[in-house]
Amino acid sequence: MKIMKKIAAALLAAVMAVTAFAITASADSIYDTAKEIKSGVEVTATGIGYGECADYKIKVTKSGTLSLNLTIGMDKAYIFVLDSDGNGVKYSDYQVVTGNATWYDQNHTKGNSFNCSWNSSTEKIKFKADYSVEKGTYYIRIQHNDWGSSSNGNRKINLTATFPSATVSKAKISYLTLKVSQGDVAELGTVLSGSGSVEWTSSKASVATVNSSGKVTAKAKGSAIITAKCGSSKQKIKIIVK
Repeated sequence: MKIMKKIAAALLAAVMAVTAFAITASADSIYDTAKEIKSGVEVTATGIGYGECADYKIKVTKSGTLSLNLTIGMDKAYIFVLDSDGNGVKYSDYQVVTGNATWYDQNHTKGNSFNCSWNSSTEKIKFKADYSVEKGTYYIRIQHNDWGSSSNGNRKINLTATFPSATVSKAKISYLTLKVSQGDVAELGTVLSGSGSVEWTSSKASVATVNSSGKVTAKAKGSAIITAKCGSSKQKIKIIVK
């Protein structure tokens, strides 16, 4: 009987050790598994079992605020934010919409993280948190942490993270422009990637004319669009006569 008790105790200790390992955020593993996400774009992860994680990476382009907006369909979850050195980042503000949240400070064995749980009436955690961040790379981990309850909830995570990031300009070039004086002559040319002939046209010959070789003559004050066309390819330049 004593031997059986010792074996049972050893097995329990092993399970607890594995469990403790599973719920500790590791920056090393996040480096390998994190999916880069864009600011303001919602991402979804499904089927998160016990100890499993949804890992994300963000690139912050300047100092500012990282805001997390989370909906979690699990009864319990940890939320970690780590810098590129694996250090936990502490929140500056947070709000629990549904469910509960407890903050673990850095001296806690689980590191800097939120421990969230749902209310049985809602079966959903809705959570918002802000973090002060500097320029650099950060990692977000949402981890299912309730042993033996992987079937509870839909195990689905919806995350929208907003943070300072590089923006892609939606502006586009409509025309090149060339300013000339009345009576001036300008020689325009093209570079073709294949063989073919170029057709030149002016949108307003009373302002500027163009001949078959791309020679533009400024006639009067105003503007005209000169178009060079070869097959289906076109290039345009706006002539402004002063």
